[in-house]
Amino acid sequence: MSGADKWRRRLAFDAPAAPTTRNAFGEDVPDGWTESHVTRGDLIYQAGSEAIAAARYAGRQVLKVKIRTGTGARAIKVGWRMRLLANGTTWDVKEVDAITQRAFVFLVIEGPVS
Repeated sequence: MSGADKWRRRLAFDAPAAPTTRNAFGEDVPDGWTESHVTRGDLIYQAGSEAIAAARYAGRQVLKVKIRTGTGARAIKVGWRMRLLANGTTWDVKEVDAITQRAFVFLVIEGPVS
């Protein structure tokens, strides 16, 4: 068995489109999103830390995503968003780890985002 069945989720990663506008808090908010990378990945349930528990109390989930490495995968940055192509649910990319394993990129996502 090749393990191909683990890569069952179709994912799209969107970069913030320029220009951005400032919100009431002085933060830059993108005016739109540009699809930058489409791939398959594995969603891994996160359990444990206080930050994860606090996010759950606020009605948000924290998950880890494992995708195969490549030029598009290594271009993903914190502040991008991830979409599940099956249902269109969007998630914020909170952390990107392209160093731990050469063959994979690990992401921490939080959402779903409205």
